[in-house]
Amino acid sequence: PGVRVAAVGSGTPAESAGLLPGDILVRLDQAPIIDLRTYAEALKARQPGQTVRLAFTRDNRERIVEIVLQPR
Repeated sequence: PGVRVAAVGSGTPAESAGLLPGDILVRLDQAPIIDLRTYAEALKARQPGQTVRLAFTRDNRERIVEIVLQPR
């Protein structure tokens, strides 16, 4: 389960949070990220400017970062 990060754009909240290609997103706030669809649904339920807690795994270790969402 989860969504693997394929790329991290320059100047994005993901870059600011330290995400790297290969990280696996597993939770947005309390919403589990099972696949790309659940990730998209969790993002749609939030607004640009909102701060969220993103849990991801890297090297079999879970990490949590706070990210301020930006409009696409």
